[in-house]
Amino acid sequence: MLKKLTTICVIWWLLVLNLAMQSVHAQSDVLDRILITVNGSPITESEIEQRSNFLIFLTSDGSQSSLTLDAARQQATDDAIVFRLLHQRANEIGIGLTSEEIDERIVLEFESRNISEDEFLRDLSERGFSIDVFRQTISETLLRDKLVQQIIAPRILIRDEEIDRYISINQESFQPVNEFNLSVIVVSESLSMNFEQKQLLRQIVRDIEYEIDRGSDFFQVAVAASQFEGIQAGDLGWVRKGALDPVLAQRITPSKVNQIIGPIVSGSNIFFARINDHQTSIGPNLPLVKELHLARIVLQASNQAGTEVNVEQLENLRRTILNGGDFGEIAKIYSHDSSTKQQGGDMGWLPDDSVPFEYLRPLADMEIGDVSPVQQIENIVFIIQFRGIRDASQEQRKRGLVRSRLRNIKLRNEVSNWIDELRETAVIDYRSIF
Repeated sequence: MLKKLTTICVIWWLLVLNLAMQSVHAQSDVLDRILITVNGSPITESEIEQRSNFLIFLTSDGSQSSLTLDAARQQATDDAIVFRLLHQRANEIGIGLTSEEIDERIVLEFESRNISEDEFLRDLSERGFSIDVFRQTISETLLRDKLVQQIIAPRILIRDEEIDRYISINQESFQPVNEFNLSVIVVSESLSMNFEQKQLLRQIVRDIEYEIDRGSDFFQVAVAASQFEGIQAGDLGWVRKGALDPVLAQRITPSKVNQIIGPIVSGSNIFFARINDHQTSIGPNLPLVKELHLARIVLQASNQAGTEVNVEQLENLRRTILNGGDFGEIAKIYSHDSSTKQQGGDMGWLPDDSVPFEYLRPLADMEIGDVSPVQQIENIVFIIQFRGIRDASQEQRKRGLVRSRLRNIKLRNEVSNWIDELRETAVIDYRSIF
């Protein structure tokens, strides 16, 4: 009888324990319920909460965020959906990330924020986040960039007519600008100086003027003068006239190259300047870049499976070119790229910083005239002919700058359209809301 009662008690407690565990699991499901599924992949409430809080942290100045909680949740939800789609697309075409790539991007992130790693991690910890949360954010951004470079960037080509139109509309921003290479001595009389210090400073100014008048070396005079309080001296390098003190700028002209001017009084400052050189640049600061002359033949399949046929066909065309066939004539007949087909595949001269990574990669081992192996991006296969390289002239650098601006505009629009397409073709089920 005792044994029977003991067995009944055990069974009863097991039932109670099972019901309790079911209650805990049910409570856990409520606390971390699935809010959305993206092609079957769940997004939970805890993920949205974590993303929201991390967004608020990233947009905070230390005391207050530029995002409200509702705005952060809305953006976090949108980000979660987009990055699910990007991960799924990356898996489909075999794009991944390495720990080294993520580490390199994290270092760049610290540099761009002008903050040390220890300081940032301490701030993370104080706000309740781990480095894993930050690594996840960086890896998502890096994966997006990889997908954009491989899928979207190769589609974008800027025509010469577009560049001409942009320059025509924005002529004022490309007007010639005078630049001067200057060495200066600047004497500054501050309010904190006492009478004796001011008298000494004025005597030094007279000494500087005397030494310059007698033909002393400007550099030596500058070195000697810079030892005194209130005096700074050195080379400014190339400076645009509009960036100079207005009173000083009025006295600096191309006709005075290799001359020393001063003293020039402007407010509490006295200037002596040596004009080492002069040049005229165009509009904005133009980077020094190389230009590459490229041509391409592109074959596009109607679906991913069709690329196998395209690869074989393009391999045959490449062999024909290597055996003496004319790249341009073959491009006119076979290329599917409407933007370059009629030009024999010629892409023209492109600044190297605007050439898609997929084109630059095979160029590393190529000589002028070489044709790359067959390259593939999704359902597109292509070959590149390396036709030349040169230093960009100022005019070419101007056009390169415009090309880069137009490319960035097109890239943003193409990426936005591409993400919209991913969302439209996905099965997104909103199961619950906050």
